[in-house]
Amino acid sequence: MHFQGQQLISQSTYVSSRTLVTVTLAKVFSIWYGVNTTELEVFGLKLGEAFDQALPILIGFLALNHLLNWLGDLHAFQAWNSSSKMGGSSAIGYGGKPLQSQLEDAIERIGNIEERANGVFASIEKGKPFETGSHESRSMQKLVELSEEQIAFLSKLKTRLSRLTLHGHMYLWGWFCLMPFGMAGYAIYLSTPFS
Repeated sequence: MHFQGQQLISQSTYVSSRTLVTVTLAKVFSIWYGVNTTELEVFGLKLGEAFDQALPILIGFLALNHLLNWLGDLHAFQAWNSSSKMGGSSAIGYGGKPLQSQLEDAIERIGNIEERANGVFASIEKGKPFETGSHESRSMQKLVELSEEQIAFLSKLKTRLSRLTLHGHMYLWGWFCLMPFGMAGYAIYLSTPFS
């Protein structure tokens, strides 16, 4: 999944999650269905009872590996969503400017509206006539239209970003944190003698 043009979950986190979930599901299903894993052979190698007893430790190491990968993605996710985010130095848009996000573009447009408004207000303060159809009157009408457009755009953008952020949080926290760690905890719990 991509979020703000960046990969939300890294390849290493995908692999660590998949490995952790696969091993924990194998352990959980073997316990649920009473499969004797001490006689299990993998690539001609009999695993034996020692492997069955060491599997909770292996699940713990896989969970630690996944935690480290996931924390790296979490920190990257938080950095992408900071207000101090800078554009890439090699990404150049039209006119030699760095590429901007929609939000950064809207902020720049609001700055342009403010500059135009200051020009109109300066003309009014100098005592220039403000008649219908004058340059100042047309400028003021244009400012009102631009302001209304930006307000509508920002409200739509806020809604879209909140939905995407919710989806990103569900993906990051639910699917790649709670689910694998919950399954690992459950598999370790089932492996303990007092379960």
